[in-house]
Amino acid sequence: MSSKISDKAALEQGKAVLEKIEAAAPEEVKQAWGDLIAFVDAAASGDKSAVTAATAKMDASSTKIEAHAKATCNLDIS
Repeated sequence: MSSKISDKAALEQGKAVLEKIEAAAPEEVKQAWGDLIAFVDAAASGDKSAVTAATAKMDASSTKIEAHAKATCNLDIS
């Protein structure tokens, strides 16, 4: 997988993985996974203002997912 945010194939591949995780995620963090998917959609669109707007949500959602994994599973994913 490419590390470039402009690599649409890689973004689609990553989005597919995130969608599988979101489908299996507990309700407490399901929306947070959705926010990560929204970020990938924004990145794939190439719209820099959409990426900027989605970044704040992505950051907050990542923190929520990390906290949930630690509290629920004693798993440090930071």
